[in-house]
Amino acid sequence: MIRSFVIFLLLLIPAVHVPAAHAADKQFMLQLQNRKVVSSKSTIRVSKGDRITLVWRSDEKGEIHLHGYDITLTLTPNTPTILHFDATVSGRFPITSHGFGDDHGHAHNTLLYIEVYPD
Repeated sequence: MIRSFVIFLLLLIPAVHVPAAHAADKQFMLQLQNRKVVSSKSTIRVSKGDRITLVWRSDEKGEIHLHGYDITLTLTPNTPTILHFDATVSGRFPITSHGFGDDHGHAHNTLLYIEVYPD
């Protein structure tokens, strides 16, 4: 009898919805000069679930590739190019350059790393 009464009371209490923490929107401005990132950092650290925007500006045409997320972008000289992704996989992922100058996509130089930490 008491058990039935407790269950009845529990059914009367509205469910409380606690919203999940919102993912952080993180933006990074990156400049490539002479095929190198002009920055004091060689690693960008974010958390799993973050929305990441990398705004690239390069002094020459080429391609960059974010390994692990399989995203490739073509850079146009002196024009902002946006790489946007949701950090859904934890780990350390290199961003490499391809196709700069006479390389024609064969040289893969690591520009920097993205480290995605578990939530």
